[in-house]
Order: sequence, then structure tokens, then C-alpha cells
Amino acid sequence: MLDNRPLAEQTYADLEAFLRQQIGENLTLDYKRELSTSSNRDRAELCKDISAFANSQGGMIIYGVGEDSTDRTPQLPPAGTPRTVGRQSVEEWAAQVLSSGVQPQMDFELETFDYGGGSNRCLLVVRTTASPSAPHMVTLQGNNRYYRRSNYETRIADEYEVREMLERARRLYLGIEDELARRAYADPYSSDFGNNPYSRRLATRAASPDSGPRRVPAEMWASFVLVPTIAGAIPRQDRREWSSWLEADHRRYQPEMGGQFVPHLVRPTLGGVACVKPHYLEGAAADLEEYLLVGFDGTVELGFCPATIRGESRRIFWGGQLVRRLWQTLNFVAEVRSRLGILAPHLLVVNLRNTEGAVLAGFASRWSGQDPTVGVWMDFEDAPKCLEPNIQIRREFTAQDFEEIAMAGANPPQQVRELADDVCSAFGIENPVLLNELS
Repeated sequence: MLDNRPLAEQTYADLEAFLRQQIGENLTLDYKRELSTSSNRDRAELCKDISAFANSQGGMIIYGVGEDSTDRTPQLPPAGTPRTVGRQSVEEWAAQVLSSGVQPQMDFELETFDYGGGSNRCLLVVRTTASPSAPHMVTLQGNNRYYRRSNYETRIADEYEVREMLERARRLYLGIEDELARRAYADPYSSDFGNNPYSRRLATRAASPDSGPRRVPAEMWASFVLVPTIAGAIPRQDRREWSSWLEADHRRYQPEMGGQFVPHLVRPTLGGVACVKPHYLEGAAADLEEYLLVGFDGTVELGFCPATIRGESRRIFWGGQLVRRLWQTLNFVAEVRSRLGILAPHLLVVNLRNTEGAVLAGFASRWSGQDPTVGVWMDFEDAPKCLEPNIQIRREFTAQDFEEIAMAGANPPQQVRELADDVCSAFGIENPVLLNELS
């Protein structure tokens, strides 16, 4: 329903205005009277049409709306398309066809809308953006061809166009590397790794018999950076609306639904919003306990200090805290993606500063100490220690990954478990001790 009237009573302008509001102004909009599902040829046509958009500039097809043959305007009221294919919903059927019939797999979004045509019919909207993984090949029935969108039609891509798609993917990759370099995360072996205006302000607690508790610049800290793999057509964002949306009490995520994720001081930045949590102790120039940067392009960075230095040499990273915050961050980014309409994958970069000689502690409840092989506490000197000066873990998260994470509830999703295993491996621990085993 677009408003209180049935869609059958509304005009083309109503329909297009609604859809433009959902997807932004810059995606190509196409219509098909019905989604055919009876043959392998129909499946191939679906794959051709959507992959052609992904190989071009992105777009959206609305199944269930006819199109005038002369001026290509949609015909209303809609005809609709069946809600089910056999025993499957039409969304499930289309998702399986697109996932199995196009390689490499592309990111897309499916949604159905009521239109007043009865419970057995709907409008199916399939949307994709210009893909950073292009070119995508249709592989159904040995088709093995690339397709492009041109003059309202889907056609086989020429050889030079395939080369252009490969070059576009290379430029996108370099753009991501430039963004990470700007934030000082390009080289984990550099002495300036992670040294940016926000990380320099991170502070940690220190104490001595003479001065008591005070804050000092953090030597060991963590940050998570998530960068969209393609700059989508995102309309200009209203800073006040974002500041309101980032209200700390409204953003709570698994695995700690009772805890606030967003630091409570929200401040504007040139390209987005910064949320900071000042350190509660007086002391040195470093004054932040944590920070959260949210860019209007969908880029997110969280920095905090899940580490402790005891005495002169005992350096500890608290793995459980690290993984919990990472899990929360992925849930938060899933919401940011939904708010901005991002379909392209995000590159996740996990950064740990000053890890050489440090141990991992703060394990899951079934582990009682620093030796997962025997389940008892091991002396610090004998515990496995990280051999790298800094740690960086990179992983790409697709739209499907974020959907699975958001729907996982209190049970750790597989993506988080794999990241926890990577952290354990970086510290020389074979067993995945940061999350409980699946029951």
C-alpha cells in the first residue's frame, strides 16, 4: 500500500514517486507485466535482466506492471504476478534462481508489495546496484555470457565492455585502499599504523601509589572499519535526522541488548556524524574512552580500548569484549545499510594496535583460563603470545551476511564465530575460545 487507497486506484505518478523514495533518484526503473516461472528459459531471462543491471549502473525491475509499447510508461492498475511458485514464495524462488544462475554471485534485494489485486497476487520488486564484483556471467544451461543494460534493453556485452567492467572493479578496489590509507590502516607493519586524529585521543586508565587513578594515552586499542565496496547513489543526508537516529538509548544490539552501543555525545563532521565517549578520569591530552564515526556514504569506524597493561610487561587483550563489540558493530552497520539502501558488500577491517608480546584473555564461559587445551589458568609467561606488531583482519560482508547476522538473535552467527577464530589464531591459540561451542 502506498497510502490509504488501494494501489489499483492510484496513478503512475504515485507509484513512481513511492519507488523513487525507496531507491533514490539514480537507478534505472523497468517494468514487466509478469514474472514467468514455468521453464529454464524463464529462469535464464530473470538472470539476464538482473545481471545486466549489476554489470551496468544498477537498477530495479517491477514484476506485475505492464509497460506501454510506445512510450514505455507503466500501465495501471497493475496486473500483478503470482505470490507463489509451486510451494515456494515468489521471493524465495527468485532468490534461488539468481543465486544459482549467476557467477560470481551478486547482491540484490527482493520485496513484494500489496496492490489490491487479491491475496494470490503481488508486485515483486528486484533491485541491484552497480556491482563491485562485475562482470557477472549467466551460467544457466551453459549460457555462459555476460549481459549489459542499453537503451531499455538487455543485450550481450561486447568484449571491450567486459574489459571495462574489470577495470571498474580494479578502480573500486584502489578507492577502498585509498580510504584505508587516509585513516592510517593501509599497512599493519607501519609504526604509524592506525595513527589518526580519533585514535590518538583514545585513553586508558593508569594508577600509581603516588598519583592514584589517572588517564594516559592508550598504547593498545582496537578499531573496526567498515567501508562500502562501491559508492552508491545515496541522496544527501540530513545531519539532524541522523543525530536523532543515533540517540544512544535507541541503538541496542546483540549480544548485550541492555547496553548502549552509540557513545552519547553526537557531533557533526564534514562527511557524517561523530559519536564520542569522554574518559571519566582527568589527566593527559588523550580524552576519549571510545569513538564511533558514521559517514553519510555508509562508512563506519569504531575505536575503543579492550586491553590492559599490568606492571611493565604484562600486555593483555580482552578477547570476549573485542568479539562482543564486533558483533554489535555488524548489527549496527546492518541498520546503516538499510537506512541508506546499500546493497553492495562492506569490507570489514579489524585492527588491533600494539599486539606484539600480548596475550589473549577474557574467554567464553566454558574456558577458565589461558590454556584452552586443559581448561585451567596458565601463567602469563607460558601463555601463547602474539608475534605480530599489529593485527589486521579483513573480510568482505555481503547483503546476505548482514541479513543473517541481523536475524541471528542471541545465538552467535557463523560470521562472528569465524572472526573470533581469526582473532584466536592471530594470538597463537588453536581453539576458538572466545565464543561458546554450538549446542
